[in-house]
Amino acid sequence: MLSFFNYTKKACSYLGENFYMERSCSNIYKCFSFIPVIVFLIAGLLIYPLYLYSVISCFGVSYFHIFTLSTVSTLSLVFILLNLSKLKYLFLKKSELVLSILFIFLISIDHFFYFKTYSFSDFGFSIIWITVPLFVYIYLKRTKQVLPYYCFIIWILDLAHTFYQGNEKIGICGNRNWHAIFILTMLIVSFYSFKRIISYIILQKKSKYYLTVLSVLLFLPLWIYSIYIIQACSSRGASLAAAVSALLLLGIFLKRKFFRKKRKAEKNVLRKRIFICLFFLFTIFLIGTFAISSKMNLFTEKSFSHKVSLHSNETYKTLENAFNRDVRIPLWIGTLKLIINHPLIGVGAKRFETTFASYRPISYFLKKMSATRSNHPHNTILYIIACYGLPGFVFWAVICLYPILFCFSKFRDLGEFEKYILFAYLCLFIHGCFDLIFFVWPTLLIALIFLGILWGAVWQQKSKENYFQGNKTKGLYRSIFFITGLMLFCMTAYTVYKQTVGSYYIRSGYYFETRTDKNNLALYYYKKGFEYIKPKKFIYKAGLLALNALQNPSLALKIFSYYNFIPTKNYAHNNGFIALSIIKKLNIIIIAAASSKQ
Repeated sequence: MLSFFNYTKKACSYLGENFYMERSCSNIYKCFSFIPVIVFLIAGLLIYPLYLYSVISCFGVSYFHIFTLSTVSTLSLVFILLNLSKLKYLFLKKSELVLSILFIFLISIDHFFYFKTYSFSDFGFSIIWITVPLFVYIYLKRTKQVLPYYCFIIWILDLAHTFYQGNEKIGICGNRNWHAIFILTMLIVSFYSFKRIISYIILQKKSKYYLTVLSVLLFLPLWIYSIYIIQACSSRGASLAAAVSALLLLGIFLKRKFFRKKRKAEKNVLRKRIFICLFFLFTIFLIGTFAISSKMNLFTEKSFSHKVSLHSNETYKTLENAFNRDVRIPLWIGTLKLIINHPLIGVGAKRFETTFASYRPISYFLKKMSATRSNHPHNTILYIIACYGLPGFVFWAVICLYPILFCFSKFRDLGEFEKYILFAYLCLFIHGCFDLIFFVWPTLLIALIFLGILWGAVWQQKSKENYFQGNKTKGLYRSIFFITGLMLFCMTAYTVYKQTVGSYYIRSGYYFETRTDKNNLALYYYKKGFEYIKPKKFIYKAGLLALNALQNPSLALKIFSYYNFIPTKNYAHNNGFIALSIIKKLNIIIIAAASSKQ
């Protein structure tokens, strides 16, 4: 028995902590404290895991949801309420963090009761900005131990899925721009995992060489393939985010080097390193210039200055065309107009698309890349102001932007893991200023988990004895929090059940619509799915199926009426198809009346 405990102790120390079973209650608590973290991370992984069904399933249809961002958010809230000891410590010691969390929570509560079509799931998505990072912050120690392995698993799943895709490498994200920044963040965390494994190998006395080679052979192909995917995605936003983040961190590093008191010899070494880096960058710049020049034949004719001027004009025209094609500026202008009209509490996270439909400028529809719907302004800051109002944005900035500034100012004092997380979160945030990174899975979930890690660096927690010992919380308060958490858990479980069953029926309907000619059967499964959930995309698909394929405008109007029960009433100009359904129904009535007279 003693040897068993010793073996368990050594095995668990490899994961980062000795949490082997002992007879004391404190060590039993340590073991059980991993359960919320594991359940949370598995739920986050099961949001879109069945995209892999496009490879291994005979259906070939990827839509099948068990969890969503909303249910993961409410599940996080359940685990937060059940950890009353740390929650009490948070309220007593971290007032600025608590006030920001409470204000955003109250705004979401106001949206939930004010907007009649808001459901429990919609409320869960509204509070995801506070629930997920707060959960990570409360279970910080356990999350930090498991997170590198979790990122490695989801990274491998994405690479495996991407391997079977065609030319467009969209991965599990469903979009090449989101995929590029996701792979980039996983690369950053993987470097930390690799360094951690190598450090562990060095501490061992035997087989150091073979384990090191094995680790390199494990990570190197994954890194090379990941870099290839990033290059294949051709994401300007991901490249810009990586460049800006690297420059900011480089500036912090150089500031520390220049302003720290050093001996003269060390300063000379630093200057040499800077000179080498600048020379390297200048060399790359020259190589790139000659490569571009060779394509444009700049050096093949005598009129070199004329060629350079032509090249400059072409570059200017290219930039001008790119600016004219881009849809972001009209979206930002329309969002600013929406903010002016709703400055206090915003329009709600789930009602943005419906409210914003009337604010999109005409210039947006003149762009070649305009879409039929706009559920996000392609800017996280504008989205938050529009959804939560200006006061809500101020408190959102405290919990989402202030940690970046704090970590910059205290960069030297950060732990090694926090430095990697800061770089990854900064890349996600910068890209989120130009895209939907802070809106979709998995980038939003990963960013909020990283944010919770940064909370731990900003609002540091004392040792566990400070909030476990002498905890005299009254039994009444414990009962209230436990009952509230249990009720939320039941509501979350019921939501997960409806999501699973409803997505199964909708997935079946989508299969029969796209892979067979059985439109009646497809519509049957769609209607069965709508009894559990009402995803706006498939209400639209089912309505068009009834209107066009089945020529049944009455059924189409009934399906389109489901938009009255969800916050998104305007989806891809569905009002136009509702009007078309009414016209077709009136024509059928007129024809039937005329035939009856004859």
